[in-house]
Amino acid sequence: MPEPSDERLTVKLMNDYGADWPVWTLFDPAVDAAVEEAVDGALGSRLRVWAEVFNERYHHERGWDDPRVAAEHRAEGEALRDALEAVLPEPLRVRLDYWETHGA
Repeated sequence: MPEPSDERLTVKLMNDYGADWPVWTLFDPAVDAAVEEAVDGALGSRLRVWAEVFNERYHHERGWDDPRVAAEHRAEGEALRDALEAVLPEPLRVRLDYWETHGA
């Protein structure tokens, strides 16, 4: 694998409009395979639900439709970051890119 300081070793947890999977890599086949192998059904389901809540409740112009949902979503993102990092092999690391703060 590449050097630990290599950005290719960073797995990004981030929502994007219309995306049902919020885990992003730099398309390194070894990193993609490690993520696929490490994420079990329960964690995968949580990740997909997190993305679904974003897609259903965050508007591109108005932001969140409810501040409570926004706060819960942010907290779940932080918990998912920690859970994902706990299952990924070294030297992979996870960065939460939480940009959806409008209306929170």
